Amino acid sequence: MNFRASLIKWSRILPTLKARTGEISSIAIGIATFGALTNWKILNPLFVRWLYWGDPSTSYLGWQFFRKTPLFQFPIGASPNYGVGFASSIMYTDSVPLIAIPLKYVSFLLPNEFQYFGIWILAALILQSWFAWKIISRFISNTALALFGVVLFTNAPILIYRMVHEGSGHIGFIGQFLILWSLHLYFERVSSIKRWLALLGISPLVCLGLVPMVFVVFLGWLLQRLIQNSISVLKHSLQVLAELLSGVVITIGVMWISGALMVSDPSDSGFGTYRTSLTSLFDPKV
Repeated sequence: MNFRASLIKWSRILPTLKARTGEISSIAIGIATFGALTNWKILNPLFVRWLYWGDPSTSYLGWQFFRKTPLFQFPIGASPNYGVGFASSIMYTDSVPLIAIPLKYVSFLLPNEFQYFGIWILAALILQSWFAWKIISRFISNTALALFGVVLFTNAPILIYRMVHEGSGHIGFIGQFLILWSLHLYFERVSSIKRWLALLGISPLVCLGLVPMVFVVFLGWLLQRLIQNSISVLKHSLQVLAELLSGVVITIGVMWISGALMVSDPSDSGFGTYRTSLTSLFDPKV
């Protein structure tokens, strides 16, 4: 009887697995890419030597200073002891506040030399490959060809360059899956404002530099809805306007609560100095 019951279960599971072959394979691509690039070593939360110099040290030091801030403070991301002239917020240390802020409340249970950046990089690569599959599979029905596209997205130079190498790398910018997530919502027919608000709320807590990119796609989604609905234009326009305002409120609200608005003069941090233009497409140094 047990044997027959197990056969019944597998008869239900196998079709589901077959239908999700591409999705499961995309996740495997993300995991394999992480293993190939890191040799799995950085998954160890006690292994911190790879964060001791260059740009990654900023992420690690930001976390170390932030974890010693008061449990109850406002903004919750404030880090007043982070160096003379730098004291502001965890939002500006490239320490992935999405993980750093909740982890601070259990910091007393963690060893002094502790890092979560390896796990974050693994999660980011998996999400990068998964969202790449969600987008590509909409336009390409051939599974093998779509998975080849996933490999290209997961190993894109603009993403891999943000990995930690020779003292360079920006750990927060590895969260480029947020852009793919926004494109997925743009193309999804049943996409709702609630899903967009969730994305807009998470984006500042990953990397502030990705927020404008996500928001531009959000604006495109709103414009698309406005154009497609030609019936009851006035009523629909008011609805789209309300959704735009809710997106702005969520984004700015999360930034305010987490401490992203603590900087009085952004130019001191490089904003306006390190910038890009259309010519940067041909010469990144411009």
